[in-house]
Amino acid sequence: MASTRHNVIQTRASRSMMHYAFALALLLWGSTQRAIADESHPKLDPAVSFALAQATDTSTVQVIVEAGPGKYAAVRAKVLATGKPISAEHKFINALTVKLKKSDISSLESDPTVAHISLDHVVRSTAAAPPPPPPPPVSKPIDDVMLATLGLTNSPITGKGVGVAVIDSGLQPATELPAFAFFDFTTTTNGGANDDYGHGTFIAGLIRANAPPTNNPIGGMVGVSPGVRLVSMKVLDGTGQGYTSTVLTALETVLNNQASLAIDVINLSLGHPITEPGVVDPLVQAVEALSRKRIVLVVAAGNWGRNPTTGLPAYAGITSPGNAPSAVTVGALDTKQTVTRTDDQVPVYSSRGPTWYDGVVKPDVVAPGHSLVSLAAIGSSLYTRFPEARVADGTGAVRYMRLSGTSMATAVTTGVVALLIEQHRSVSKLPLTPNDVKAVLQFTAIPVNGADVFTRGAGAVNPPGALAVVAALTGNADTTLRSTTVVQPTTTIGSETYTWNQAVIWGHTFVYGDSVYANEPAWGSLTTWGSAVIWGHSWPGGGDLVWDSAATWSTTTVWDPIIAPSSAGLSWPELGGQAVIWGHGGPY
Repeated sequence: MASTRHNVIQTRASRSMMHYAFALALLLWGSTQRAIADESHPKLDPAVSFALAQATDTSTVQVIVEAGPGKYAAVRAKVLATGKPISAEHKFINALTVKLKKSDISSLESDPTVAHISLDHVVRSTAAAPPPPPPPPVSKPIDDVMLATLGLTNSPITGKGVGVAVIDSGLQPATELPAFAFFDFTTTTNGGANDDYGHGTFIAGLIRANAPPTNNPIGGMVGVSPGVRLVSMKVLDGTGQGYTSTVLTALETVLNNQASLAIDVINLSLGHPITEPGVVDPLVQAVEALSRKRIVLVVAAGNWGRNPTTGLPAYAGITSPGNAPSAVTVGALDTKQTVTRTDDQVPVYSSRGPTWYDGVVKPDVVAPGHSLVSLAAIGSSLYTRFPEARVADGTGAVRYMRLSGTSMATAVTTGVVALLIEQHRSVSKLPLTPNDVKAVLQFTAIPVNGADVFTRGAGAVNPPGALAVVAALTGNADTTLRSTTVVQPTTTIGSETYTWNQAVIWGHTFVYGDSVYANEPAWGSLTTWGSAVIWGHSWPGGGDLVWDSAATWSTTTVWDPIIAPSSAGLSWPELGGQAVIWGHGGPY
């Protein structure tokens, strides 16, 4: 894409979020029921059941109806027979979105051609503005600490030729982003690239910004992978919220236009609380569908890491689609704005696993996400609401912001994945699969002191180590990735050397090794990730994950009742702060 394209995809305008509040209230209430869906309505997302209980006979609930295998046309006809217009079709997951009355949903639920009915959840970004930390030394450009911490200062690998889609709140043009493609799924009005919330611009800057440092006291912004081809897909509005169905439309656009867009990596710094198992969650199924097409999806874990009732770190706060087994799910890391990794910590707001309902071990890794500087969308909601988070460039122009959260960590990881793909293309004709990427990131991860597997996954992303492994995995001999050399499991960043994690989280077990060899099963393209965790105080299989040492995870969960059903009219409180006290620097 040689020039900026302002392609506008027409979709519906924003709708009421009342039905989402019903879903959140149901989720929080349902935690006391051990997350067991209503057995009398096995086809219904519990959030739909709860919304229907609050609805009148004449009101409607917006739902996503999944058809049984080979039954899409039949289900579509039956939905149209209700007299309600179809809002969106999602053929890649055999589903469609529509507003229906109670009687309509009851009729479809009993129809054998209908497989499942989910709520069209509100999704939100996982970032906002924290109080500003002490400023960095004025002799450093604003991105120096992040890139130095990652071991990427002056890296020759830039992600050149790698296609990255940022599905978020849009993108405001900036000098650091010379060319990008833009799609707007939130409006029916044609217009240029924009970002009225400001989140998508910040995320894009962390990935793609390219403004080399100047001689000014504070230099320009440089992202993790400044050579990528960037595609911005706007699905969130000026308040930072959108709908599951809109995200699905964006994902299907990527899938249907793979030949022209050539997207290799998708950044999803957004999500919604989990209200049903992943196997029937539309966002999870969409992520799995694109992963099968060898597109790597990097997803935020969410900012639900603290129980607001107790103020303590809490478990099982991963949001959808971070519970997708194939996704690279990312938690946040506070690097203390130092190059050394020995003082790194996972901030309390970063969501911990296991995933609700399924008990999948997440996040997969953590990455720098706390107190990062990136591009600001001037005049956007975040820029206007949080003047204390603004940062000036070297000329004094206030066009950057300092934000935190798993959104930011996801963007950093997306940039790292782009670097790995460029590196691999230089040594192999075989593409990296999503499983390959995840295995390399986990095997080379740097351990995080004081954090268990549900908090930090395999550890902190280690770009130099991951690049070294990818450079050795040629894959030219046969259809599997093979290591041509023994890769030493250490990385030197700054003046310190770190030993890798050397383990891949494989469902409920680890795959260990001293170095990466040809017969390591984790490198297979058909790896099944995310075997379920058994809910309880210990793991009966002999302690593969040393469950007994973290027994409180099963009783200290983030989804303890926070908002009673009587408070269902409240907006999702993550950004509003009505229910969650996040403490220093979060939940941004």
